[in-house]
Amino acid sequence: MKIFKILTIIFNFAVLIKANAEFSKMEECKSSNKSLKFYRCEIINGRFNVVFEFVKPIHKVHLIANFYRIVDSEFIQIFRAPDFEWCSIVGTKKRPNPVIKLFFDPIRKKFPGIFKCPITGFQNLTNIGPDYKMMMMLPVATYRITFKAHNNEDDDIATVAIILKIEA
Repeated sequence: MKIFKILTIIFNFAVLIKANAEFSKMEECKSSNKSLKFYRCEIINGRFNVVFEFVKPIHKVHLIANFYRIVDSEFIQIFRAPDFEWCSIVGTKKRPNPVIKLFFDPIRKKFPGIFKCPITGFQNLTNIGPDYKMMMMLPVATYRITFKAHNNEDDDIATVAIILKIEA
């Protein structure tokens, strides 16, 4: 049992030494302004900061999340979370997809206010960094993460694309 604990500590320390992860670039941050208005959307010191306001209450919103890795100078899709209806999952700890869990549980812990429906008001999500669990699972590389929110009334509630770099 002691050996297992020692190996676990060594492994966790090795991962911390191996990986330095940060958001390095904001590629896209836009909306139609019909449902949501961005006030701030930026990467500062490797952290993601976004401030926005819902212009009207959103009772139903679908979200698409994609994850890409750069290979030979182009981004290749690694996985895609299927289009899911946000309000159907925010009130529960159960996640229908591990990709959704990976992306949203760290945000849920820090900003519980956005995990209720209908979605309304001003949201200030600042100083969001890469999750430690994500760093452990991913090899050293450059990644692109995209999110698109839409519904029947607004095809582009919000689109966000950011670059994540994990370096040795």
